[in-house]
Amino acid sequence: MTPREQSVHAVQLLKQAVLAYLSSHPDGANNAEIAENLNLRSDFEGNQKDYLSYSILGLLIGERKVRHEKVGSRRLYFVNEAT
Repeated sequence: MTPREQSVHAVQLLKQAVLAYLSSHPDGANNAEIAENLNLRSDFEGNQKDYLSYSILGLLIGERKVRHEKVGSRRLYFVNEAT
């Protein structure tokens, strides 16, 4: 498998993991919860940014598999029912 094929496969696995996590949380989850529970916490120069999980969520939103809603002061992510 080429490095590109490995990368594509890894992204697919990450998307599946996020979808499975959100499916088990029908009341939604925020990015920090997703990053923490799926061990996707990212660190850039000592700061927690969770860019990896945001990127995966962005891909899933673009594919219309996930949506987000503002609930109080939180942005929660949900699996779209059509998924």
